[in-house]
Amino acid sequence: MAGSHVVSLLTKKYAQLLGEQEFVYRRVEDATGLKEIVAVTQRADDRKREIDDILVAIETVVWLYDPKWDPSGLRPLTPRKKYWTPNTISRAALRVLRAAGEPLTTTEITHRIAALLGYDRFEGSEINRVNSAVVATLDRRVGSTILRTGANPTRWSIIPRDQVRPQRKSRANAPTVAPRMMAAE
Repeated sequence: MAGSHVVSLLTKKYAQLLGEQEFVYRRVEDATGLKEIVAVTQRADDRKREIDDILVAIETVVWLYDPKWDPSGLRPLTPRKKYWTPNTISRAALRVLRAAGEPLTTTEITHRIAALLGYDRFEGSEINRVNSAVVATLDRRVGSTILRTGANPTRWSIIPRDQVRPQRKSRANAPTVAPRMMAAE
């Protein structure tokens, strides 16, 4: 029982290290100047050797628990870049709409978020990621605090506080009362 848990955890770690090993040299692309490139390449080589040693150790331990384990079928888990902390984009979108005072398109909101977060502009995939986050955030709030107008392009605005309708309470959360039995007459 414990052996299978150990094997699954070490297999996941093995796949993560394989993914890191594939991307270890990408940091070299960001380096500028010959000295920095040489230093970053040396660190990348050192990290690659370190990962190779760890992979060998993991293989040894896993084979103690599962002699039939085969690492050749594992897919590398590539490290995902964390862009922003949770709710950063949604909070910024609502802040932008409050400050605007007029309906804005998703693209206008995205460009204002870029300025708010300190970016000159978002690059290709980043702008799509932010647009998707803005649309998802605002779609969830349509009718309660957000007003959607227009079809193409969609414009978004904040509903003024005095016009916000109170939310109806769901009957799903209402306490249930057992039915009363009618007394036989």
